[in-house]
Amino acid sequence: MSLTSVRTYTVQVFRDSGSWILEVPELRAVGQARTLTSAGDTARELVALWLDVPVDQVQVVLDYRRIDPEAIELAAGARREQARAEELSRGAARRLRQAARRLVHTDGLSLRDAATVLGVTFGRVQQLLKD
Repeated sequence: MSLTSVRTYTVQVFRDSGSWILEVPELRAVGQARTLTSAGDTARELVALWLDVPVDQVQVVLDYRRIDPEAIELAAGARREQARAEELSRGAARRLRQAARRLVHTDGLSLRDAATVLGVTFGRVQQLLKD
């Protein structure tokens, strides 16, 4: 059994005359899809046909910047901010767990007193100590 390599191609996607145009600059290949939902599969088939290889040897990355570059950049910025917010949230939860453990285990506070100090509910302190 031979190992086959999978190549990834960037496919520019944009709307023209009611169809989605799929352009693979690296291959100078162009195709179209009826719906944006089907664009990925159609693009993989296009590249596979163009190269005369099985579809499972092709991966594509759809590039939507030709639709509205500013909207795409706004969305990318939002995704970066969401990832950063999730990272900050995980860090805050970790620090809150540490604080709860110190207050209860090191300082000897009751769960209710630790909840008051932390500004959370008694139940939340119980959760923090279980994590």
